[in-house]
Amino acid sequence: MACKFATGHRPFQFRILSILLGFFHPLSSSPVHIQRLLSQLRSKGNDIEKFSFISFLRSADEVFFSPRAYEVATLTHPPAIGEVCLGQSKDFVRAEGLFVAVHGKGKIASSFETNSVSAILSIILDLVTDNQALLGDPLYLGLRQQRSSEAEMEEFIDEFFMEMALMFPRHWCKLEDFSSGRAFSYSSRFCPRLPLIDDDVQCIGAVVLAGLLSAALLLPLAPKDRWFLFYGTDSDGVGVAKQARSRIWLVDSKGILYQGREGVTDYEKCFARRDYAGQPTTSSFSDIARFIKPTALIGLFYSLRTSGGSVIFASVSHFQGRTFGACKWEPGQANNTYILPGLALSTILCRASSVTGSMVVASVLGLTKSRIRDINAHVAAHVIRAAQAAGVDRFTDLRRMTDTPLPEFVRRKM
Repeated sequence: MACKFATGHRPFQFRILSILLGFFHPLSSSPVHIQRLLSQLRSKGNDIEKFSFISFLRSADEVFFSPRAYEVATLTHPPAIGEVCLGQSKDFVRAEGLFVAVHGKGKIASSFETNSVSAILSIILDLVTDNQALLGDPLYLGLRQQRSSEAEMEEFIDEFFMEMALMFPRHWCKLEDFSSGRAFSYSSRFCPRLPLIDDDVQCIGAVVLAGLLSAALLLPLAPKDRWFLFYGTDSDGVGVAKQARSRIWLVDSKGILYQGREGVTDYEKCFARRDYAGQPTTSSFSDIARFIKPTALIGLFYSLRTSGGSVIFASVSHFQGRTFGACKWEPGQANNTYILPGLALSTILCRASSVTGSMVVASVLGLTKSRIRDINAHVAAHVIRAAQAAGVDRFTDLRRMTDTPLPEFVRRKM
């Protein structure tokens, strides 16, 4: 049976008791143990091997991740995680979490009743696929059938969230990796009535907004002189844009989005420009940049090349450093690791009935340059106050706690 005590990182009294009972090697102090694990991680030959190693560590030594979040995050986000997902069927070892498939529509409640649930439960929703390469792969893990009607899939999603809310009334849910259209549809349908957020909309939007606010301190310009160019209109980009809106230009593969242009989706329409009618006509990034003259670019590494390195740059994904002239530029991390834990913990602690826009903004304001656990405590404290102001907190005892002890209360709950 796997041991999940992670005793090397527990308080001193707990470690002494563990040594006396024979549960813990007395020579394995925390710094030495962490260095040992890091050496093992760095000795792996590629990202797939490294991801397999940290997956094992997650169940065997969970506390390892906090002090080394940056190094671990490079393996759990693009581009590394893309390779892991593509090879999931081939590299599969054991099942984790809860698997709910669309053919179980009408019986989702029984899935919750017959699976043990830990504090964090990962759930895979199999909506099946039309990808013939996957359907023909003998190792493919998903259902081997083509997609059902849109109406049947929507009924399945509605049933899933209804049953989850009934079975786990104190749950908090994060959606991830839905297509852009579905991400915005489900966010607008379920966020107002469930404690739920979408990672690609609210979380990415919040952490990028926090980065823009920090960068603004280094680039003192009046609001009227700031222009934001979003190169790409997926859920990440539009999720960020919804936190700002007025000084924003969205660009996709066909060029600038404007009112009356063909191919503009419902979730993009609120950003379609009224002061641009398609002239000059161009889809070239460099031409568009010269026309708009943006002071901020969300669309990632084009900003390094276009500015010749004269840029404050952060990336949601991990990329190697780039060299411009005699200087090597290492990208900063604009990762939801800095937002998500505090936002989730605060929602759970105050038992919020929903995650409001003001709570997401509060997570941005609570983001500070500090260690991960300190960041999460400050973010959580800000979000709890926002939940209280919005009247969605169901655990009202925290209202009597002042701002000084609240972050410490949050730390004790981590």
